[in-house]
Amino acid sequence: MENKIPFTSYDFWAYLSAGFLFLFIADLVAGTGLLARDRWTVVQGVVAVSAAYAVGQLVASLSSLVFERLLVGKLLGYPRNVLFGQPRAWRWVRALMPGYFSALPDQTRQATLDKCKGTGITSPGEGLFWAAFANARATPSVMSRLDYFLNLYGFCRNTAHAGALPRGDLLEIKATDALEKQKIAVAENTVKISLISLAQL
Repeated sequence: MENKIPFTSYDFWAYLSAGFLFLFIADLVAGTGLLARDRWTVVQGVVAVSAAYAVGQLVASLSSLVFERLLVGKLLGYPRNVLFGQPRAWRWVRALMPGYFSALPDQTRQATLDKCKGTGITSPGEGLFWAAFANARATPSVMSRLDYFLNLYGFCRNTAHAGALPRGDLLEIKATDALEKQKIAVAENTVKISLISLAQL
């Protein structure tokens, strides 16, 4: 039977969940109460789901940039290199996260490279990763397991970032409020000093 649902499992786990979380926290911080209503019409529900999906896509793009390209790519190093004993991180970072930087056994690394020699790949890196992924796609049980981890990873990555963004907005609002209160206090003190000066004339 043809699947008529327009969303994949990754859409639900990675995009909709993160989008709704972001909108809920933003709604709570702003105090608008738009998502706390008791009743929803069909149109309102469709708009909410569409907005959550779009926001989830934006959150996913930002979280990918922050966690994958900057944190992992620039600081920790990609697992495809770490697993083959080629870490890029500083020594103190490796000391803090020994589990992440545990390489595969030498025999496993060599057996993997030997198997890929026929494809022209002779060293670890992105080419070896894609060759291994193409091989994994041919095994349904392996792909089912990979899809599960992909959904879980997307959910954790995006929701972590979705929760942090409104929190930053809240801190910015509080800082602005504190600054405005400080300006009011300074203005009040200025008025009082002016009144005292006038009284002494």
